Amino acid sequence: MAGYTEVRMDVMWSSLAWPGLEHVRWTEDDGLHADGLAVHELPDGPARVAYRLTADDGGRTRHLSVEVGGRALVIAGDGRGAWTDGSGRPLPGLSGCVDVDISTTPLTNTLAIRRLGLAPGAAADLLVVYVDVPDLEPRAVTQRYTCLGRSGAVTVYRYESGTFRADITVDDHGLVVDYPGLWRRSR
Repeated sequence: MAGYTEVRMDVMWSSLAWPGLEHVRWTEDDGLHADGLAVHELPDGPARVAYRLTADDGGRTRHLSVEVGGRALVIAGDGRGAWTDGSGRPLPGLSGCVDVDISTTPLTNTLAIRRLGLAPGAAADLLVVYVDVPDLEPRAVTQRYTCLGRSGAVTVYRYESGTFRADITVDDHGLVVDYPGLWRRSR
């Protein structure tokens, strides 16, 4: 996705599955940069989730840090499927992953949607680093995205992982507008 036009915006989502709100400052310049903060009432109790994410100009995740409950996860990717932890130690269990998915934010769906650039009717399977909140244990999971088509100013993608399936609506930046039962964009 080389050739980004510089874009800076503040995006907010309201949680539909539990009480919560998320704000992210999104920047597109020489790549993608996201600085997010979410406050949720999760089944295990309240959680403040802070994250920072950087992707290169090809949309491949290069750095992710997530903090919750006084604990932190820091990982870095080389854009070709190799990952290291915050100390530079290899994480072979994540080999082959290019994208990341944080369980408590719709933002990370944007990464795969933008990078894949699927035409209507096209689908792709990918291996992603899945980070579950609050445990922060990264693991490789298979996900599938199918572009169902454009409707007015938005595009709808079917997201599938394991037995979970949702039709996600995104704007022209690939940012989630509606994630049925989970998220709705409020700004």
